[in-house]
Amino acid sequence: MFGHRAAAEYLTNRGLSPTARYALAIFSIIAGLMMLINSTISEKPIAVLFAAAFCFLITLACFSWGRVRQFFGSLIAGAVFSASLWFPYEQLTSGELLGSNFAGPSIVKSLMFFFAFGIPSLAYLWKARFGFRRKSMVADSASHLDPEKLASARDEPGRQ
Repeated sequence: MFGHRAAAEYLTNRGLSPTARYALAIFSIIAGLMMLINSTISEKPIAVLFAAAFCFLITLACFSWGRVRQFFGSLIAGAVFSASLWFPYEQLTSGELLGSNFAGPSIVKSLMFFFAFGIPSLAYLWKARFGFRRKSMVADSASHLDPEKLASARDEPGRQ
């Protein structure tokens, strides 16, 4: 049998199903269009336009494949990693380290954001090499898996 870690990595690198990708693309383009419309009346239109661009990048990643998807995914991961660096910096320079209330920003929450989203984004950037890998991540993760073992594991009686 093949290892569970290798099989899990293969499934993860395959990405979302087409239905999930299309649903995500539809919702992200709607959100992006709403932000684009609202940027004209916003107090900080540049920030809203960046959020709209982020939504449009998600849409482009959903409708592309292969190295192009890795490139758009890398742009998204780069934006998330940059935000995860900016958030703690902003908290440290603002002078409000613990926050004034439970819902407000604090250095602890910014560090939690960095560990929850920044480090995985950096790991994706490292693995995808910003979309300039020689082969796709799916082919790379499946290169050591034996197709016959995958088929036999799928067809084993009692496995759902």
